[in-house]
Amino acid sequence: MRYCFCTIAIGEKYLNSAINFAQKLNEKSTGHHMVIVTDDMTKTIPNTTFIEILKTETLFIHNFFNYNLKYLPIKHSKDLGFDYIIFIDSDWGIIDDYNEESIIKMLDFMSNRNYDFLFERPHPIGNGKHDGIQSFWRHKIDFYKLLETDIYDKGHVVNEQFLVFKNNEKLQIFINEWERLTNMATEGNLWAFAEGVEIGMSSALADMTYDYTEWKNYLRNFFTFTTIDGKTYNRF
Repeated sequence: MRYCFCTIAIGEKYLNSAINFAQKLNEKSTGHHMVIVTDDMTKTIPNTTFIEILKTETLFIHNFFNYNLKYLPIKHSKDLGFDYIIFIDSDWGIIDDYNEESIIKMLDFMSNRNYDFLFERPHPIGNGKHDGIQSFWRHKIDFYKLLETDIYDKGHVVNEQFLVFKNNEKLQIFINEWERLTNMATEGNLWAFAEGVEIGMSSALADMTYDYTEWKNYLRNFFTFTTIDGKTYNRF
């Protein structure tokens, strides 16, 4: 089983965080690889692949990062042939309780249950699209004409910080759709916040099987991240 962690890290702050993650992972793990999509190709780390983001990519929309570009490290990781791909936000870290054996058990669980996709925060598009102004992703409902179609309804607006994928034909459909939506949103100058919408739409189109509860039993206080306002959280 070949698996990797992957992330996108634009700017010095996020690249340094991703590098710290990769270095800590090398201390804790032997079976993984790390893929980092970045705008700075001056770094080298063992067991880590750096991929330069194209200069033609639109990195910011309305002065906020174009979060939909998160599809890129997943796309590159698939192309590199990993069996399982774990996406993490670049501001995440690893704490001492991290255990690679538990990661392998999580991936075995995924394989044995025939899941294509693991995520947290169930929030069906089919229900949420009717929430109107109360929806935190209301700016995307009309843009994608979600009230006029039900093909995306079974997708979930997931927490975008941690995602796990099995490399198969469904993942290619998922990546193709997320890339299409990213291009559409970028051309439309759509605020990329709540990229869980595009993730959910893409997973629905790919007809992915998924779990959002049981898999977390394998990960206990492995990761950490600090919010913009300085609060630190351990996950999961």
